[in-house]
Amino acid sequence: MIEFFVIGVFAVVLLRTKSFDFAAVALSCVYGLVIWRLCGVEWILVLFTFLVTSLYATRCGRGKDGEKHEHRGADNVLSNGIVPFMSAVLGLPYFYLGSISAALADTLASEIGKLSVDAPVLIVNPRKKVEPGLNGGVTKLGTLASIGGSVIIASLSLVFYSSFATSDVSAYVLFFAVVAGGALGSVVDSVLGMAFENKGVMTNGSVNFSATLCGGIITTAIVIFL
Repeated sequence: MIEFFVIGVFAVVLLRTKSFDFAAVALSCVYGLVIWRLCGVEWILVLFTFLVTSLYATRCGRGKDGEKHEHRGADNVLSNGIVPFMSAVLGLPYFYLGSISAALADTLASEIGKLSVDAPVLIVNPRKKVEPGLNGGVTKLGTLASIGGSVIIASLSLVFYSSFATSDVSAYVLFFAVVAGGALGSVVDSVLGMAFENKGVMTNGSVNFSATLCGGIITTAIVIFL
């Protein structure tokens, strides 16, 4: 029953800090309870780390100019969380780690990137400067933050190595795979945002989903083939 208490406390914190709206909190609780029951506390700690780090980064990035951050809604939780959730349900640990790594890497790239003193440049053309906030615009600070987010999740994969990896998977390979999945997943987000979201072909939710999916695929592929 401890999982109900812990997740309940976390839900209250999310509501009190106005980070999530009620629907988003409810969906997050469902995700958390199912993942905890099916896979154990180690898996949920990785998810909690993503949530806490991304919320802190959002407050730091948007607090620079006094920008008010709207509550995250159920659509945001669904688009970023459905791939990790299904990975847990299906028992796919590398997919789980890679998808969360990509979600955190993308969040930190966007939010910490706002603190950059340099103008963002187009991801496919570094010589072209773009307006801050435009999909496909990247900064050096944001890129470093993205890699940092991937490293955070990769480090947790080593801390909880026995819960995620089989004995024939090297810790070095797992670490590299999670970092690569996260960083490249963030790149996918930027490219899709530039190519499709800016044109109204894809929504922000579908771009986020695609990025987490690619993060999971890349991480799993590296673990399998290396």
